[in-house]
Amino acid sequence: MAILKNGIEGAFSGKIGTAVGTTWRGLNIIRSRPKPPTQFSEKQRANQMKMKVAQDFLRRMVEPIRIGFRDDTIVPTAYNIGLSFLKRHALIGDYPDIRVDFPAVKVAQGVLAMPDDLQMETDGSQLIVSWSASVEGNARHDDQLMIVLWNDANKTSQYSLQAYRSAGQFNWQPGFAFAGAHVWAAFIRQDRSMQSESMYLGELV
Repeated sequence: MAILKNGIEGAFSGKIGTAVGTTWRGLNIIRSRPKPPTQFSEKQRANQMKMKVAQDFLRRMVEPIRIGFRDDTIVPTAYNIGLSFLKRHALIGDYPDIRVDFPAVKVAQGVLAMPDDLQMETDGSQLIVSWSASVEGNARHDDQLMIVLWNDANKTSQYSLQAYRSAGQFNWQPGFAFAGAHVWAAFIRQDRSMQSESMYLGELV
């Protein structure tokens, strides 16, 4: 749609068919609309592939990403911050074989204190995560442990915010078979005002 600035005989701003009306250095000009490229360079195709791989991965874990990358002091959404990080730092391979580098993935980013001794094990039926319950720095007893699982075989994810820092251990039985799943952990301030950097805990066997 175009807007007539001074009636039918005046200049217009906007698009009409293949023409675009605009102003350049005080002059009213009309130019043709640029045609979208029909051929993409290999670099462009690689960038498109990276975006697709990143979006296909993150769209299945939107909720934990929104929690883990929340930052009310900046304009981009938490999801977009997470997407940008993944695309720049956690993809490997050359086009067209571009894939997610799971150990490099982050599901949270921030300055909340993270225990150095956080570790994971499994007894075959449940996931057991343990850590030091001591409170140091900006940590609080009621910070929540966020666990995120990704099953790459069936492209599903699940997350939990059921445990508090003060517990020191969390036993969890996810809603799907977790053999082969990748696991990340982070601590989240209960009012969602702060979060830690996430830690990759490994792949379950």
